[in-house]
Amino acid sequence: MLGTEILSRAYRQRFLSAKRKIVIVPPCMRAQPEEKCKAIQTPFGAKCQACTPSCRVHQITKLGEKRGFEVYMIPDELRVFGSGAGDGSLGVVGVACALTNWGGGWDADSIGVPAQGLLLDHVGCKYHWDRKGILTDINLPQLAKILGIK
Repeated sequence: MLGTEILSRAYRQRFLSAKRKIVIVPPCMRAQPEEKCKAIQTPFGAKCQACTPSCRVHQITKLGEKRGFEVYMIPDELRVFGSGAGDGSLGVVGVACALTNWGGGWDADSIGVPAQGLLLDHVGCKYHWDRKGILTDINLPQLAKILGIK
């Protein structure tokens, strides 16, 4: 948790000056199981198609449409952004558990992308924490604060 806070503070100004903002969320936030989720794959990760209005990924995606940021689901790898993403035009908010958020911040820095970390309120993904997976969530007001929106 401390590492996420330190990196977020260090990259804050660069993040705020980026013209394009992307929020990456883990698949454990979606309401539907993988086989029922209608998200489509893109070069940046899975893009929500609004199949379940109560889904937190859907809600964040709708907020992004209103407030000018994009939302993608990726498990925990930033390689989708490639090494040429560091031209200063892209800023990323990485939503993850404490286990992967700190490392994701370093990965973003290694490709020149300023990142802000937002920890899950609780963890339960089947990749790291629970074999069946437990639906996870975030603090939406904190996401808005990180993105600089009201």
